[in-house]
Amino acid sequence: MAGKLKALGNHIIAAPVIPRKVSGGGIHLVSELAHGDYREFRVISIGPGRRKPDGSFEPILLLPGFRIVSPNANGIQFEYEGVMFYRIHMSEVVAAFPP
Repeated sequence: MAGKLKALGNHIIAAPVIPRKVSGGGIHLVSELAHGDYREFRVISIGPGRRKPDGSFEPILLLPGFRIVSPNANGIQFEYEGVMFYRIHMSEVVAAFPP
């Protein structure tokens, strides 16, 4: 399903991740990261990167499966086959974690 999506340019297609915490009593708590200024995503697809003046590409140094953190208001949200995804510009990624 998501393998059909292909990001273009210096963009990333990512799915939101809602990290959960479990209290001592076993109650699942939603992390502040899901409601705060930043949000965690899982990379689905990456574009070829930014085009340099000489016509070559500066590659994006992420791979599908990486987890990234981006400001919550950034990115364009869209639905594909019933699943929500975001198109995020590489400059909006503030942290990345390998799978």
